[in-house]
Amino acid sequence: LQKTTDIVPTMLTRKLNMFQKDLDTYLFPNPTVTSHTLVDEHIIDEGVDVDVDVEEIGAGKDIVDEFFTEQEGGMDTSVRTIKCVLFDWGGTLAQSNKRDLFIAGVSHEKRNTLWRDTIDTLDYLKSKDIKMGIVSNTSYDTDELRKALREADMDKYFDTQVYSSELGMCKKKCKQIFQSVLDELDVEPSECIYVGDNYEKDVIGASRVGMIPIHFNRNMIDDIDYDKNGVVAIKHLNVLKDLIV
Repeated sequence: LQKTTDIVPTMLTRKLNMFQKDLDTYLFPNPTVTSHTLVDEHIIDEGVDVDVDVEEIGAGKDIVDEFFTEQEGGMDTSVRTIKCVLFDWGGTLAQSNKRDLFIAGVSHEKRNTLWRDTIDTLDYLKSKDIKMGIVSNTSYDTDELRKALREADMDKYFDTQVYSSELGMCKKKCKQIFQSVLDELDVEPSECIYVGDNYEKDVIGASRVGMIPIHFNRNMIDDIDYDKNGVVAIKHLNVLKDLIV
């Protein structure tokens, strides 16, 4: 395993880009149409809707499996050493415009504020004994947030929750808020992935302490050169299931 924080994200990016190109070639022989340009839209092929989410396409899933089980470049070794995945909350695990509903709603209403693949992804990571936590900027009362997670039966997934509104804590992208979680969970930065939807606060913040940052970018609309910056971008949380095997 190459522990340096600049090599591991670049390796992941290169692997994802290889997968992206092969998937595009397989599914979209017309070079003007790719899964990048389609994003969450659908294409019509002889009257059949084809969703570009690779988790829902058998052929795409086969390609994912092929790439992420290869030994080339040490990819398989590196993903197997991940011990921790930390998440931002609003905009990443849950829809950012439904924070109030998550706090005040009943159990099923709270669950409805999550993205459709949030629980499935958390279940998978828990089954792999991956430590998980929430690191989030918030102005909400942290007792209310923790209560809401318990009522939604979600607190069972997280080994820790750290919020910027807590006494003595700073806001992302400060190093302290990330480092405090690493210390609590007793993991090295290079063993920990951080997933967030804000490039400045989440990606840059996590990378400053040496974590592996993943940008959760559902619409892939930001003008960011991911290849140049050595950052992985995903638009569905369940892609994590292919990165951590």
